[in-house]
Amino acid sequence: YKIIVATETLESIEELEKIFEKYPKERIIVSVDVKNNELYTKHMDLNLEGFKEVLRRINPNEIILLDISSVGTEAGFNKELLDKFDEFKDKIILGGGITKDEIPLINELGIKKALVGTALHKGEIDISIF
Repeated sequence: YKIIVATETLESIEELEKIFEKYPKERIIVSVDVKNNELYTKHMDLNLEGFKEVLRRINPNEIILLDISSVGTEAGFNKELLDKFDEFKDKIILGGGITKDEIPLINELGIKKALVGTALHKGEIDISIF
């Protein structure tokens, strides 16, 4: 099993730290939810740079980088956002707006995992390519 901890619903950094103390690190995925190029959170007063500091400290094995603004749009992934998280690229699962044509580019950029819900549901991506 995997536990996904999303910034959207995270109450505090302390809560995240407690989760990392309680569960094995390899079972935890931190979802960095971004909306309009800002960290999306309902409960914390923290920006993207501040949360990157937290990520450096807790050092998760996997990070979902999810551009909520682009989910379901197939408008293309947010390259600017991805560039901001370049230091974590070996841990990133990229999501939000990804099209079938972008999968090779994402791979070339060093991202090995992507969330492709809408394109897959519409039949635009054949799962056998994975």
